[in-house]
This record gives sequence, structure tokens and C-alpha cells, in this order.
Amino acid sequence: MPDRAAMAVSREALDDARREAVLADDARLVELYESSLAASGAKLYCHEIGSANIVWRSATPEFFGHPLETVSRLAGWRAIVVPDDRGRLDAWIAEANSQELGPTRLTYRITAGDGSICWLESHGQLQWRDGRPWRALGFVIDVTQRAVLEQELLLHSKIIEAIADGVTLSSGDGKILMVNREIERAYGWSRDELVGQSTRVFSGLKAPDHDRLRDYVRAVVARDGMWKGETRERHRDGTVLRVRRTLSLLQHGSEQLWVGTRTDVTQLRQLERQILLASEQEQQRVASGLHEELGQKLTGASLVATKVAREARERDDGSHTQLANLAALLSEAVGDCRRLAQQVRGFALQSAGLELSFRALLIRFESEHDVACSGFVEPEMVDELDAERCRMVYKIAADMLAAAVAVGAPTMINVELGRKAGQAKLCLSDDGIAAFSEDHLRVIRYQATSLDANVETTSHAEGGRTLECIFPIA
Repeated sequence: MPDRAAMAVSREALDDARREAVLADDARLVELYESSLAASGAKLYCHEIGSANIVWRSATPEFFGHPLETVSRLAGWRAIVVPDDRGRLDAWIAEANSQELGPTRLTYRITAGDGSICWLESHGQLQWRDGRPWRALGFVIDVTQRAVLEQELLLHSKIIEAIADGVTLSSGDGKILMVNREIERAYGWSRDELVGQSTRVFSGLKAPDHDRLRDYVRAVVARDGMWKGETRERHRDGTVLRVRRTLSLLQHGSEQLWVGTRTDVTQLRQLERQILLASEQEQQRVASGLHEELGQKLTGASLVATKVAREARERDDGSHTQLANLAALLSEAVGDCRRLAQQVRGFALQSAGLELSFRALLIRFESEHDVACSGFVEPEMVDELDAERCRMVYKIAADMLAAAVAVGAPTMINVELGRKAGQAKLCLSDDGIAAFSEDHLRVIRYQATSLDANVETTSHAEGGRTLECIFPIA
């Protein structure tokens, strides 16, 4: 029979051997884990609470430019921490020492050996023994680049919040990802209500028209890099808004994001209409005064002078010649007065008046045809076109607008007068879906001959149309 006592001893020895093997494996795993962390740049530490000593394990014999001996005690480590952050570090250590917590983390700044500032992130776990804190184990990693990036992102976020324009960020399928404070103010929705919704929530158009305008705008961005224009949108309470917008594409990795700005110009457009109305009323008043008051008086004076001249001639009075000349001058003045009254009733398209006339044309056309119209005249162009060319540009612009609404059902039209390759360019662009009418184009080409202009039309495959009139400046 086997000796039971011997068997028990053998079994105990086997168990001890197994435990030692397990401990050895654990030690190798711990060593491998520590080596991997150290190789990644992490600084592993063991803080002995009682002695305040800190043992560091690092891939390099220094701690951010300081010898490891400098930070081998808690006081040395604390000394290199930026003074403004020491209070948070002390509070973190005190809280960890006061209660048994899980793993903790703290981000703070230190002054490196070369004087630069580094951001560190400490991860630690406090171990307790006999109801008292015994030691803290953990590691420290350099997060300076991440902290700098976070600070830049925070600054960018503050800038976006501070600008007066509304800013939106949406995904490729049109879902709103981010809006700034101005969007909330202008449209009446909160961010929580807007994020996740389709950008259609802003639109003042019917769904098919909105989708067509969206496709057109995105096609312009793909072609030109950016789209800008004015559209009709709506407030949360249903109020119609006139909005000046831009849209551009941001490639973020494999994801396409749409960045847009929105500026509510409703009051500006209303003010323009009021100014235009007041200007027209004043023009009519002045025109009536010229025609009905001054013109009538001049006409009466001319009749009297003619009668007196005739009577003097019949008497063979030598003054009849001077009287006849006076009558002729008064008659000429009557004609000048009538022509001046006619000019005042309409816009006299000369120099700086062209830009105002351009805006007035767009305002009238928009109200008559219920389509958002926007435009721009380069200030330099105003000074380089004489009165006759200004008049023809205005006439052609009106014909272009008529051509745009004749077919294609556009929801927005933009007309600009600027330069192209040293020449003047009058360009209309819209989101219409059909080619311009040949009848309207024939009229525009005929008008353009007076400017020695070329008329070009383009219907883009991806949506939208352009109509350009290019002519010499001089």
C-alpha cells in the first residue's frame, strides 16, 4: 500500500510547482506588458504612498528632459507641474488616498527639461492594504499634440459661434450634423431639434423643387468649388425668409460633408423695396412738377412770346426779331423740360445709377414672377460703361430674366455684371431644367449686336443653365 503521508507531500509539492509556474508566467506577462507600454512612450510608475518614492519604468533614462532621479519622489514630480495645474494634481491625489476608487485619470501640464510645455495624461489605480492606501500603479503618456488639437478645435468652435452668419454642416445624404447659434436664432429651432433632420427643414419650396435646387447647387459646387446665391426659406413659425447662402464640399477621409452659410437678408430686401418705392414716388413727384408746373409755365411764356413777336412784326416793329428768337428758345425749353420729365420717371442709366437700376429690376421681377432673384454689379464696371451701354446692358438683363422664366420653372435666378478675359460679362445662372426659348434668345442676340457682344448659352447635364453676354468694355 502506498504511504498516504508521502502521497500528500508529493501532491503538495506538485501544487507548489504549479503555482510557481503560474507566477512565473504572470511575471513574464507583466514584464511583456510593461515593456510594450514603455516602448510606446508611456512612463510606468509605482508610487509608494508611505515613503513618497516613485519608481519609473521608461524606454529612456529621462522623464521629458528631466533625469529620472528628479522625479523619483512625489515632491520632485509635483515641482515640474505647471503651477496653475498643481492644485488639480493635489486634489486628484488626495481624493484617491481618501477612498477606494477604481482607475482614475487626470490631464495636466508640466515644464519639460528644455522649458517647453507638455500635456500629460496620468492613469492610475490605488492599491490598499489593511484599510490604508499602500501604493499607486499607473502610467503617464504625452498628449501634447492631442491637447493642442483640442485647443484649436475649441477655438474654431468659438469662432463659428461668434460669427454673424449661420453655419451648417450636413452629411452626404443631407442630414444635419451641426449648426451654430445664429442658425437657432434665425430659424427658431434648437440644435437638438435640427441635428439629424434633413436640410429640407429650412426650405420654403415644395419637396420636388427643393430636391431639384439641391441637386443643382451640388452640381455647381462640384464644377466650381463653391455655390453662392439667394433662396427662399422658412422660419419655424412658417414665416418666409430671404436667405443669402453659400455651400462648399469638405472631404473628411472617405466621407463627404457639406459646409454651408446662411444669412437672413429678409429685412434688407424689404428695406430695398421701401427705398425703391420711395425713390420712384419722389421721381414721379419731380417729374410731375417738371411737366405740370414748370412745363406749363414755359409753354404759356412761349405762346405769349410768339404772339408778341407776331404783333411786333405786323407793326413793323424792329424788336420782332428778338421776340421771335425768345419764343423759339422758350419752345425749345418746353421740349427739354418734357424730355427731362420722361427721364426722371424712369431710371436714368448713367454711371452709378446702373447698380441701383439693376437691383430695382431684380426686385420688380421677383415680385412679379415669385422667384428668388439676386445679382451683383462690379463697381469698376459702372465707371467703364457710358450711358448708352448702361442702357443696353439693363435692357439685355431684363430680356435674360424674361427668357429664364419663360421655360424651365427656375426657383432661383442670379444675374451678375463683371469681367471675363478683359471683356465685360453679363451672366444669368439659374436652376431651370429646360433649354432657353429660341424666340427669347433671338431677341437677346439682336439687342446684343449694339454692344458687339457674343451670346452663349449652356444647359448643364448635372442641372441648371447659364446665359452669358460677353462684349468689349470700350
